[in-house]
Amino acid sequence: MYKALIVDDEIYAVMGIKSGIHWQELQVSEVYEAYNMRDALQVFERTRIDIMICDIEMPKGTGIELLERVNDISPDTETIFLTAHSAYDS
Repeated sequence: MYKALIVDDEIYAVMGIKSGIHWQELQVSEVYEAYNMRDALQVFERTRIDIMICDIEMPKGTGIELLERVNDISPDTETIFLTAHSAYDS
């Protein structure tokens, strides 16, 4: 079984993703939530995360900055980025 982390500064986005996916069918046993980069890194300190679903644009650190940190501390974590923006400048 896998563990997932949803990271987005919009609580309704997190709630929608969490409730809209059939996690058990994907063999995900636990789904964690974080609303900024700092909170997400705290989750990584406590548990192994297999899948991270992350917004790109967030205050207190972008999703790209978070991915760079995650690659150092948990290189096997797979990341899926989400954004509502039509264009993103990295």
